[in-house]
Amino acid sequence: MEQLKRILDTVTQQPKEDVRYADVLREVIAILHANLMALHGVKEDEVAILLIDNRQHLKFYRPSYLEKTGSIPMAYTRSFVTKALQTGKAMLDNRFSSTPHLGVFEEIKRNNPNFLPIQKIMCVPLVTSDRKVFGAVEVSRKGEQLEAAGPDWTADEMDTIVRQLASIADQFYRVYKLADTVE
Repeated sequence: MEQLKRILDTVTQQPKEDVRYADVLREVIAILHANLMALHGVKEDEVAILLIDNRQHLKFYRPSYLEKTGSIPMAYTRSFVTKALQTGKAMLDNRFSSTPHLGVFEEIKRNNPNFLPIQKIMCVPLVTSDRKVFGAVEVSRKGEQLEAAGPDWTADEMDTIVRQLASIADQFYRVYKLADTVE
């Protein structure tokens, strides 16, 4: 996370016209994704990073195979991530597979022989210090059945993500806005 903080500090201290902020945003997201995978011992498709666009839809930036699959309207109330964003509070669900939720994005890889459904999930809103909600991070555990997905998420694990994201949220938001990718 320190590498990510250094990059964000460098590029947000004094924005420059010759910097390609869309590239910086991609790098920031890639580093955040890798850090979350390493911190929680999960696979690439068990970490999702979503950002809110100008239409008030959530767009996937990670995992990469979901980038061009569509978006989730913020007004949609059956989505776990939109519930977290509407309340502005981190949420966890260790029985996610039995919770009614928007499963369309999970189904995208159903035909893949390595497909596993999400069994357990944490969702942490991306929130600036002035309470601007601009996206979310989801970290999940997948498995054929609940027992195969590994241990339950804890409040301490979720609080760790909350603290880490809070430490970079303002600069991350600035890079996101500078990247001018909010469609």
